[in-house]
Amino acid sequence: MDRRKFIRNTLIGSVGTIAAANSILSAPTIFTSSRVPKSTLGGELIFKPIFIQKGMGPHLYDLVWATDKDWDTFYSNIGLGSDGIKISDSKGKEKFGINARWNVEGFGYTNITADNGGEFYELPPEGKSQEFILQYEFAKSRVARNERRIKLHSKNGWKPSTESAGLHAFSQTLFEDATKFKNDKEKCAELSQKSLMYALWASEKIELDKANFEIARMGKRNDFFIGCDARAFYQMDQDIFLENFVPLFNYANITFVPQSNNAINRDFEPQRGKHNFTIREHLIDTLAEHGIKSQGRLLYWFHDCCMPDWMQGMKYDELLKYVDENTRKVTKYYGEKMYAWEMVNELHDWANEFHLDHKQINELTGIITNAAKETVPNVKRTINSCCPFAEYVGMKSYSGSPASHPQRTPVQFTRDILDAGIDIDIIEQQMYFPYRDLQDTIMLIERYEEFGKPMHISEIGCPGGPTEYSVKMTNEPFPPEEPYLWHHHWDEETQGDWIEQIYTLIYSKPYIKAGNWFDFVEPHSYIQNGALLKNIRGEKKASYHRFKKVVDRFIP
Repeated sequence: MDRRKFIRNTLIGSVGTIAAANSILSAPTIFTSSRVPKSTLGGELIFKPIFIQKGMGPHLYDLVWATDKDWDTFYSNIGLGSDGIKISDSKGKEKFGINARWNVEGFGYTNITADNGGEFYELPPEGKSQEFILQYEFAKSRVARNERRIKLHSKNGWKPSTESAGLHAFSQTLFEDATKFKNDKEKCAELSQKSLMYALWASEKIELDKANFEIARMGKRNDFFIGCDARAFYQMDQDIFLENFVPLFNYANITFVPQSNNAINRDFEPQRGKHNFTIREHLIDTLAEHGIKSQGRLLYWFHDCCMPDWMQGMKYDELLKYVDENTRKVTKYYGEKMYAWEMVNELHDWANEFHLDHKQINELTGIITNAAKETVPNVKRTINSCCPFAEYVGMKSYSGSPASHPQRTPVQFTRDILDAGIDIDIIEQQMYFPYRDLQDTIMLIERYEEFGKPMHISEIGCPGGPTEYSVKMTNEPFPPEEPYLWHHHWDEETQGDWIEQIYTLIYSKPYIKAGNWFDFVEPHSYIQNGALLKNIRGEKKASYHRFKKVVDRFIP
């Protein structure tokens, strides 16, 4: 499954995918073990939704999952039934939070974490149960977190704006009122829902205020790349491409997929050892003439969409030999024309169709990295991860098959790679619209700061709303059949809002050195209608002009 389709299907979903998710949650794959593991079953927690929304919905999505105290997803028996979200086996995790997509009218149909106000939940003793009002727990957790974030940000002289402070205070007051009515579930739910709506707006405003404060202190940075995938060079007239690409970007991603079901740049190595070097070399050279640096990507993407026949079924020892030889050959050919090379893509137990265990993944990544370092030591080496909130771990799923080994989140994977001594220069994390608010988004990104490495947000994207092409030529429903996901149903201006705000957040973090938009031209975008140009004739969306404002603000 394409990981972008995975995101869309698991978090927007069709009936078939919902059924599959329920099947996984209710009847999980059992990993073979030499002995029966100790039971981790406890009592039951029930988070009961009270649907006070006015719209038609849906208001609660079927996929729910648990996270530990570090906000890493883990496998459990959490599931959604007719009487709410239930969990009775946290697989040994004593303290945890729950995650679900909940329709907060006035803000969006968004994934939210409930963590008991930062204290986390614990299972009661076996045979016992405890019931909560779902939206009360969401509000409790978000209001408490906003208070913690304000205190954290205030340590270096920042103060919340009148708007931020007002939204936060209003959400606190509404939550206090909700607490007074806990014996009246309908009233408690109504007040909790209002508190949650204002708390989510407060969350985003707090983070944007803080980011703008930091940017004002720093001034314009000379070390920040704004990039984009450059496949559009071969999807449209090249002069029109350059006329529109060059004013926005100083960095470009060049794809090196050996062979895939994608229509463009899918044939770098259709036969083992037979590379199509020149088509990409011409693109790299052309971009360099305009001062744009290039990064090589997707050379090793073990995803079910992009593994040619000659690669599938390759034995592990043969795979190690292949990646060593191939890395040396490819990186030597391009030499220092490349600013950076991605070593592996999405190998954090997601794009893992070789079903490698963690030791094998480390060994493979180390061989690729050493080969690149020895061949082109001055070219940066990166690892790239997708699915930042790691819902796949809760589902025990690889990109195209059930997981056969315990899985890690991208942060856990990154930690393991660096702890193994693998010499990576740059950490990369994708951040397509994650069905989360902006505070969740930047807090997830902040987790990487602990590694002390430069970071790139390797792929950023969100929809731009229906287009004439999508309405006439695709099965995309119009008008949309679900509540809006973030602030408003997607359109070009809402896309522009998200562009401006996500780039403001990441630019404010000095350790983040790049943010790469995906993609450039319709109808060739990974995220449906997510490109900046309406068509190959070069007609600009409103979001193109909004993106240009970002560039003018941030790039000297």
